Amino acid sequence: MWGELQDETPQKIFEKTGVLSLGPKGSSFTNEMIASAEKYDLPLEVLQANKVMDRWPGIVIPEELIGCFEPDSGVLFCENCIRTYRELAAKHGATLLMNTPVVNIEIHEHSATVYMAEGALPRTS
Repeated sequence: MWGELQDETPQKIFEKTGVLSLGPKGSSFTNEMIASAEKYDLPLEVLQANKVMDRWPGIVIPEELIGCFEPDSGVLFCENCIRTYRELAAKHGATLLMNTPVVNIEIHEHSATVYMAEGALPRTS
C-alpha cells in the first residue's frame, strides 16, 4: 500500500532495498518469519548459511544460521509518510489536533468516537 501513498505525493515514501534477517534454523524468530510469509503470501527466500555468504560475500555467519531474504522490503521515509498522511487527511476534511491527548476511543459499528483531554470536543468519524 506504500505505492498507493506514493502515487499521492511527489515526496519519496519508500525505497525497495530488500531485507536480510538472520537467525538459527528452527528458532521462533525464523519460524515466525517463514510462517508469516506463507500466511500472507509474501515473497521470502530462505537460505542456508553458505548461500547467504555466496550471495553477499561481505557477510560471514556461522553454519547453524539461516537467512530469510524479503526482496520486496525496504526503507520507509517516515517523515514524508507522516507529512503526506496529514496533508491527505486535511485535504479530505479532517481536523488535525496536535498535542491533544486522547483519553478514550469508543468503537461503533461504522464509526469511532475519539475523546480528547479537557477543552477539546469529541470527534466522530
